Amino acid sequence: MSMEELLTLPVSFGIKTAARALGLSDHKAYELAAAGEFPCQVLRFGQQYRVTRADLFRALGLDPAMVARPVEPGDNTPVLVHCQRDGLSGDAVRALYEALVAAARVLVDRNVTS
Repeated sequence: MSMEELLTLPVSFGIKTAARALGLSDHKAYELAAAGEFPCQVLRFGQQYRVTRADLFRALGLDPAMVARPVEPGDNTPVLVHCQRDGLSGDAVRALYEALVAAARVLVDRNVTS
């Protein structure tokens, strides 16, 4: 997977996309995820495995804050963005992310058991 493709990944995606970025086969990715040995955190929602862009970037040794964005409306040329404009520290962002993931798990668990 190219750097341009990595930078345009959505916030979360399926394990097959993460496997491609890590140079793993789909079979090996599912095998590692089932064993809890995938190179980055894998979120499981029912039968579906999801990976976040930030976790994949960390596994690849990249700054999780790097993203691609258009320079101006209509211009789709990727630009690296290395700063957070909201002024939150990395720890604060991580804590918010973990709280959101926990809340999502509760909602998924409620839907699965209903």
